[in-house]
Formats: sequence, C-alpha cells, structure tokens
Amino acid sequence: MLMNDALNILLINNAVARIAVRHLMHQAGVSLQEVTEVETQADAIAALEHASFDCAILGSHLPNGDGIELVNQIRDRGFRIALIALVSQGDEALAVELMKAGVNDCWFRGEIQPGNLARRLGQVIRLHRAEALAQEATAKLFESEERYRLVLEGSTDGIWDWNICKNEVFCNDRLLEILGIPRSQMGTAYDAFLQLIHPDDQQRVQHAIRSHLLQDTTFEVECRLQHASGTYRYCTARGNAQRDQHGSLFRMTGIIHDITQRKIDEQKILKLNRDLERRVIELQPFFNVLPLESNSVKDGAPTNADANDSENLAQCSALAADNAFLYQVTQRAEENLRQAVLDLGEQQQQLKALQDLIDLLNRRLTDLPSLLQATIDSACAAISGADFGLILLHNSYTDQLEVAATIGLEREQAVPCLASLEHVLLTGNPYLASLPECASSELSFLCAVAICPIKFRQIVAPKVKRLGVLAVGSWSEKASFGQEDMNLLTAFSEQAAIALNNVHLIKALEEREERLAHQNAILVQQNHELENQRQQIELQNLKLTEAAQLKSQFLATMSHELRTPMNAIMGFSQLLLRRKHLEPQAAEMLLRILTNSKNLLALINDILDLSRIEAGRLELKPTRFNLSDLLQLTTDELRSLADQKNLSLQSLSNLDNSWVVNDCDRIRQILVNLLSNAIKFTDVGRVDVVIQEISPERIKISVHDTGVGIAQADLEHIFKEFRQVDQSIARRSPGTGLGLAITRWLVQLMNGSIAVESELGQGSTFTVELPRSILSGSDQSWRSSTKLF
Repeated sequence: MLMNDALNILLINNAVARIAVRHLMHQAGVSLQEVTEVETQADAIAALEHASFDCAILGSHLPNGDGIELVNQIRDRGFRIALIALVSQGDEALAVELMKAGVNDCWFRGEIQPGNLARRLGQVIRLHRAEALAQEATAKLFESEERYRLVLEGSTDGIWDWNICKNEVFCNDRLLEILGIPRSQMGTAYDAFLQLIHPDDQQRVQHAIRSHLLQDTTFEVECRLQHASGTYRYCTARGNAQRDQHGSLFRMTGIIHDITQRKIDEQKILKLNRDLERRVIELQPFFNVLPLESNSVKDGAPTNADANDSENLAQCSALAADNAFLYQVTQRAEENLRQAVLDLGEQQQQLKALQDLIDLLNRRLTDLPSLLQATIDSACAAISGADFGLILLHNSYTDQLEVAATIGLEREQAVPCLASLEHVLLTGNPYLASLPECASSELSFLCAVAICPIKFRQIVAPKVKRLGVLAVGSWSEKASFGQEDMNLLTAFSEQAAIALNNVHLIKALEEREERLAHQNAILVQQNHELENQRQQIELQNLKLTEAAQLKSQFLATMSHELRTPMNAIMGFSQLLLRRKHLEPQAAEMLLRILTNSKNLLALINDILDLSRIEAGRLELKPTRFNLSDLLQLTTDELRSLADQKNLSLQSLSNLDNSWVVNDCDRIRQILVNLLSNAIKFTDVGRVDVVIQEISPERIKISVHDTGVGIAQADLEHIFKEFRQVDQSIARRSPGTGLGLAITRWLVQLMNGSIAVESELGQGSTFTVELPRSILSGSDQSWRSSTKLF
C-alpha cells in the first residue's frame, strides 16, 4: 500500500460499475474511510458541495449524461479533487477528451487489476495533491512579492552603503533626490560625503560613527545636509556596521530620513506658542477698562469716564478676534498632525505584515543544492524502474546546461543523452523514449528515458521562463516509462521550479530585511515625536479656551457695568438739554456728551452682538409685522442725519403683501446699519431704499447711494470685522467697522444673502435677500406675537 491514510472516495456510475470498483479496491487492500456512491450528475455536485473527498471515480457514460459534461461542471465550480475516469477498452479518443477536460487519469476497464490498483490510485492522489500545493505556493508567493513591492515603493527614505575597506559611499536615488544632486555629480569618496554635512554637525556625526564602530553603540544622529541649492535639509541618519567571519569591520549601511518639514512644523508651533503667550498678556487691559468693584455713579451724580476707555476697548476687541483666528489655526494644525499619525500607523502595519512574511520564508529550506537533491531523490523513488536521475540548470552566462543534482550517477560521469536534454530545454516539450526507439539513437546504451523541462510561469506577466531540465532513466532491458510516469515527472519539475524561484525571492527579501527594520524604527520614533506634539497642542488648546472664557467674562462685565452708567449719562444729558435759559457753551458740551455716549453705547452693543454671533448664542425672536411700516419708521428716524448733509432720503415699498415673519428688531438693525453707512459716506446726492418681492416666498431690500463708492480691490474686505476701506473717510466719519460684519451675520442667520455693487466715485448699492418667513410651515407660534407700528 503506497498511501497509509484512509481515503474518502466518491463513486459516480451505475450500480453495477460501482459494485465492481468497490470489489477491486477491497481486493487491492485500499484503506478506505468512507465511500459515497451516486449515480447522476446532480447528485455528484450535491455530494461535492457537502463533503470533502480525496478522489472521485466516474464513468465515461452516466445515466443522465456523459462524463465530460460532469468533469466540466466540477472544474467550473472550483472543486479541488482528483478525478479518475473509467473508459471502455478501445475508447482512446474519449480518454483524450476527458484528460483535456480536466481528468487526472483514465483507467481502461480491462487493465484494472487488484495488483496495480492501489499503486495507481496512490499516484493519482499524490500527484493531484502536489499540483494543488504548487498552485497554492505560487499564489502565496505572488501575493507576498506584490505586498513587499508596494511597501518598498512607498518608502521615502534615502539609503547609504559605506564600504569601509575602499572608503567609498554608495547612495540610492531617493538620497540623491533629498540632496538635489545628480548621480553624475555625486562622488563616492567618504570624505566628500562628509563635506555635505553642516560644519557645526560634522564633529558630532563623526563621534557617533566612531562610537558605533568601536563601542557598538546605536548609531542614530540628527544633522543638516547641504542641498544643491545651497540650503540645508534637516535629516536623521541611522545605520549598522557589519563584520566578516573574523570580526573585522568591512561595511556600514543605513538610511537617511528627511525631517525638514517636521522642523518647519515645529517652528510654526513654537511661534504659535509665543503668539499665544503674548496675546494672553495683551488681554489684561480688558480688566483695566472698568474694575469689577468700581462704581461709575456716586451720590447720584455722574462721573466722567476715562477718555482712553473707548480706544482701549476697541483694541482689546480686535485682539479677541485675532485670538479666535489663532484658535482656529491651532485646531487645523492639530487635525493635520492627527492625520499624519494615522498615515504613519497604517504604513507601520504594512511593514509588520512584511516582517511576518520574511519570518515565514526564513523557516523554509533555503539551501538550493540540498533542495534540488531532495527533489531528484523523491522523483526516482516515486517512478518505478528509474535507475538514475539528474537535474541540470541552464547557465545564462555560458549558455550551457550544468549538473545541479544527481542520483545513480557520479557528477564527473558523462551526462547521458545530452543532445536530447538540450533539445527539451530549447523547445520546452517533454521527451519520452523506450525500446525499440532507443536502439539506433544516441540512447543506444539506455533502455528508457524521460525528460521534462523545468519552467516557471510568472504570474505578474504571462511569460514562461525555462530554468533547466529534469530527467530519469533506466538501464534495464525490461523497463519502460509511460505517460503516467511523465505526468509525475512533470509535477516534480514544477516543484523544482517553485523551489528555485523561492530561493531567489528569499535572498532578495533577506537583503532588504535590514533596511526595512531601520525604516520601522524610524516610524516608531516619528510616532513618539508626533504624540509629544499632540500633547503640546492640547495644552495650547486649554490656554486658548481659558482666554476665551476671560473674554466672555469681560463682555458680561461690560454689559452690566458700562451700559448702566452710560444710560444714566444719556438720560441726564437729555434732561439738561431740555432746560430753558441754557448757555450756548453748556448746551454744546451737553450735546457732545450725549452724542459720544450714543456712539459708545452703539459700539458696546455691536461688540456684544458680534460676541454672541461668534459664540452661536444669538437667537432670533420671530414676530409677524408689517415690513413697509418698519421701513417708513426707520427712514423717518434717520432723516435728520440726511437733512444735516442736505441729502434726499427716500423709501419705496413695492410689496403686494407687506406682512412678514422675522425678528423685527434685527431687521431694523440691518436697515439702520445700511442706511447710516449710506448717509455717512454720501456728501452730495441722495439715498434710496426699496423693498420688493422676488417671489411669493422671498423679499429683496436694496439701499442705493450716490456717495464715494468702493474700489473693486476693497469689495472683498468690507464685510470683515474692524475693517474700513478708506481711512481718510474713517477719520471724518468715525466708526468701528463692525456694522457691515454684524449685518452679514444677521442676514446669514435669517437664511438670506447680502451683496454689494459699487464703483469708485459713482456710489454703492447693497442688496439683501431674505425669506418672507424664517419659521417652518409647522411652526405657527408667531400668530400670538404680531407686532404693530
């Protein structure tokens, strides 16, 4: 018995044939674990789907179809099982068709005997298993090679190789790219390579190299390398020295990683930290404008505010806005660093997968002579009648076949049938000969010979490469080799081809393993550095959050401590102005106090609105009101400002339906901001405001003036906080630059839009588009809060 394992056999035939096969296997002493019998194609497919079999024996003619159709179904469905077809004597043509369809062997009924059944069955199953293992190994090798190639291509490190004996340094293309030097201009001298290092770093690098060579310390140093442009690139260098069998140093290899961008990022973060500390110090004036314990009104009489309070307040507000921008920049930097950590983690996982592959391949046989010798020994043992065997490999330099492994022949002995071996290598076709064909040829001293090419089919490109030949022969006059022996020899040749390719791949992987280990160490170090940076950014975020809280506390204090006395100042000023017999000089001073108080109160209100908008705490209070009435009322309130400059202020409502649902106070604030700006920047001409319907659901408000206009280059800045496009006009018409910024935020909060058209010297037109209702169709709470004018 050639196979010691108990077999699972599937019999596919009629009842009579199945009984005959079972009887023959019993007589032959085949060890059976289970025998499953089916008769139809459908039953055979069902059995293969629910169980695993070592071999299936099928008839060439089935009750509901032929054997070829069943073989095609089995192979198309991907069942990996050895197939044996039973063919009637004389049906050689049918046997050929079955072999083409995918049958492993065909047995003629008259030739099956108990004496050879076990051997033939074992050979078929063994050959099928060998082919399956070969296919699986080939697929795994391709997958491993592809993964390894992808990791190598993704490497961004430069590689250097120092030949200590010759004092020469080799650099790969990536390192030359980092230095910006063409290979034709890059010398190999060690001293020339050292000259590329920054003068301040040369002594430290040489000390690290000496310590590594003499004391076996870890060589890892950060230095600056000169670029072809004259600038310096920040890099980290790592390497390991190699010793020969006598312990003498002969080589040192390593990598260079470009960390220039990381250094730039570190400088940016350092600058952000300094800016943050400076701005925290600059926020201190917020608490000096009005102390928390101070009272602005004592004994019922107003006190004069510090003349610098308004200016300090505006400066501090600008600093607060800059701090908000700095916070956003820091947040984006943190997100970029977090993404970099994820990318490096992913690349580290790929390197770990490659390391696992290298460990697996290192456990395999890498001694090629021993592997080839084991292959030819197994081939001669498996093929009955083989007295000798040999493996010859093709030497591409001499274009000759050279003996790599033999059995039954001495290596110094002349190679038999050399011409036939060379012919098989040249054509790639197997060769089989036995008596009487050998009688009149170069094989006259042989009785039988079988020669098979060793060829490997590459998976990446469909190209067949012939590596050598494998042959067995016999000196016995009664010996002969058949097709079954040739099939088995072909399987061994495929195993030899896979072994040769494995050895080449393993050698290539071993050469790159050390460099990949260095790259992995670099990634670990980078992850550690990025984690430190992340912690620093978190600390910065805490400081920014604290600064934002300080700003909010100040605004709350200003709302209570500043607006209350300001209202009192305005109230007393108005009462004093109503008195009769008031001296002109006193009246002028009171009017100036009232005007400045109103301006300061408007500034406070604008800053509070801007703070609420930025914090997302500003909420609209929708009511149902008449927009035409609101427009007329607002125009009348501002008409005195236009009359002071002899300007025509006209309003026009073209609404079919003047009722809208919106925040009445905020709509009025939008109108006041736009109209007051138009009056402020118009010296001659008119200011017109028109409201009209774009559609039943949307309304447009247009404010047109004949003022100074705005240059095209300044249009993109007019809606920014604390920005006034013309500083000369700003000095004549005081303002903070918050009005249009708040207007834009309010319009966006109402799901509307604002645009401007202007030409320098020709006036401006501001257009606001708003929905008629800012409530959804299901929200009818406005019905109980209608506002009338």
